[in-house]
Amino acid sequence: MGSRQPNLARPHIQGQWHWWPDLPRPWIVLPPDVRDAALSRPLSRHLLPSHVGFFPEAREHRVRREVGIGSTIFKYCVRGAGWCELEGRRFEVGPGDLLVVPRGLPHAYGALPARPWTLHWFHAMGDDVPDILRELGVDARHPVVRVGQSPALVGLFDEVHDELGGACGPKNVLFASQLLTHLVGLVIRLRREAIHETPGAHQRVLASAAYMRNHPERSQSLGALASTVGLSSSHYSALFRAATGYSPKQYFTRVQMARAQQLLATTSHSVKAIAHRLGFDDPLHFSRVFRRVAGKSPSRYRRP
Repeated sequence: MGSRQPNLARPHIQGQWHWWPDLPRPWIVLPPDVRDAALSRPLSRHLLPSHVGFFPEAREHRVRREVGIGSTIFKYCVRGAGWCELEGRRFEVGPGDLLVVPRGLPHAYGALPARPWTLHWFHAMGDDVPDILRELGVDARHPVVRVGQSPALVGLFDEVHDELGGACGPKNVLFASQLLTHLVGLVIRLRREAIHETPGAHQRVLASAAYMRNHPERSQSLGALASTVGLSSSHYSALFRAATGYSPKQYFTRVQMARAQQLLATTSHSVKAIAHRLGFDDPLHFSRVFRRVAGKSPSRYRRP
């Protein structure tokens, strides 16, 4: 089966409400035939992302479904707040919380207008979903679990979204399925850790530095980094400098240049290609930054 583009249309919920006027990015929905084919394959039938999305500061985000759907909803709140209603009970959702709505349950949820939530989310299908819910301790009476602020978790959400964002051929869907398994494994680990202790701001800042080292090709703004650890930009910057000796921007630049040195030494990629891979649109700007950090130009660094 050839590669197909994912369905980016925003669905209308007949007879119910599903508001999205301030959601600038469409979400990804696997076409039914692609989804069904993936659920019949050994390596993707256990856990499959049927829907994936990201909603930043979604002030008007409200959903009500009087009939449950055929997938389980996972929503990770990284900023702001929202709510959920299940079986006549209302639950609050805040930064670091994971909201899980089991398949088949009528439900409603939405953002708090005064503090609209920012969400990374997916819908999951597959044989392993019931076991995952049991491991997390999730049911209709306990749909919200604390996992804490995790830049690594945000990165995995982004990777699943990016993998399906361009195409949904069998290879893309298989890889997204395996990425989702990694993501859920991290959720389970974070949930277990959150039960025993809540990491302080210093540990969260160190975790964000580790995320930079592990993802030198994924640049993030200061505001985005601060929000993933639940701090203001100024507080995050102060703690980051105290922990590493550098500002977040300086630290990430050094991480990028270390990766550039590795690529120059171990690959035949051009300087322009390496610059582009690391997010530099202008190779000359990349070369100036490299020289400032490494003490020599990229071409001279590569020269034996």
